[in-house]
Amino acid sequence: MTLLVAIAALGREIQVIDAATSAAVILLAIVTGVVFPTLFKLIAPKQPPADISVEIGTTLPPDLGAGVLSPE
Repeated sequence: MTLLVAIAALGREIQVIDAATSAAVILLAIVTGVVFPTLFKLIAPKQPPADISVEIGTTLPPDLGAGVLSPE
């Protein structure tokens, strides 16, 4: 959204677009910033949160971080 507002302001400054076009670009940026996230929430499937808890004292599998800290 910020990029579209900057483009509209720059276009007005160098007199490439008029005030009505600039307002339309900014309005379009606001509308798309609200509509698309809302549509995504409605369309995307709901998923339960992943259980990533680890009990204190639990031993992790030996291959969990293989090659991360030291090359094999």
